Amino acid sequence: MRPRINCRSEPACRRPHVSAAVPRRRRRLRVRWPRLVLALAIVYVIVTLCTQEIAMISLRRKLDQLNTRIAVERERAVILDAEIAYRDTDEFIELLARRELGMVRPGEIPIVAGVRR
Repeated sequence: MRPRINCRSEPACRRPHVSAAVPRRRRRLRVRWPRLVLALAIVYVIVTLCTQEIAMISLRRKLDQLNTRIAVERERAVILDAEIAYRDTDEFIELLARRELGMVRPGEIPIVAGVRR
């Protein structure tokens, strides 16, 4: 190993004093292409995964809303099926004939309330 020389104390190492500013050479950054490409690929993958996750969350919310709406509509369909079944009964048809058409059974006397002549 070579001994280190302190350049400040040695007259041979000293730089001559220059009154004008000497431009220093800038160190040029060395681009390491494989690392840069790898970093860009990692950023791309992370951004893609985040956007996909955001889209999945939105789609899950929509799916939950649609499933809730389907459940409500199924309940409504059950109620409508029950109403259709009731309207097919003789009891409903007789009630409708009495109310809407003013029909009576043979032997009954119709009484109409609230009619003044």
